Amino acid sequence: MKLYWVSFLLFFYCSLNVCAYSSVIYQEKVPRKIQVFLDKHFSKYEIEKLKYEAKGGDCKVKYTNGIKVKFDHNGDWEEVESDYTPLPKSIIDILPHPAIDFIARNYPRRPILKIKRKSDRYEVELDRSLDIEFDNRGNILKVDN
Repeated sequence: MKLYWVSFLLFFYCSLNVCAYSSVIYQEKVPRKIQVFLDKHFSKYEIEKLKYEAKGGDCKVKYTNGIKVKFDHNGDWEEVESDYTPLPKSIIDILPHPAIDFIARNYPRRPILKIKRKSDRYEVELDRSLDIEFDNRGNILKVDN
């Protein structure tokens, strides 16, 4: 029984240290541009894992609800993805309006699980592996079932 309590306390202590460590990295190392984006769209979620490479500037954040966000070396978001939780509306609203309208009209009950931003297009993944590509104006480039 004593071993059980020692194990539990050790696990609890390590969990607190990981959260505190992520918080310190977030506040002291992550560029303000990334912090503003994350605070605007994900402030109500808890960070599970944070990886910031100071040398290259790339940043990856994973939240406890399964949402993952990836940033490039300039601090611009490249990808927002979730294993099972629909993406927040504030993220979906980043898409061009024609793209949002197309998805709402044609797939109203299918949650968006991934948005990947490239220089000339957006790649959107809905549940059940439906992929749609839009150009930067929201025109459909490709629908892949």
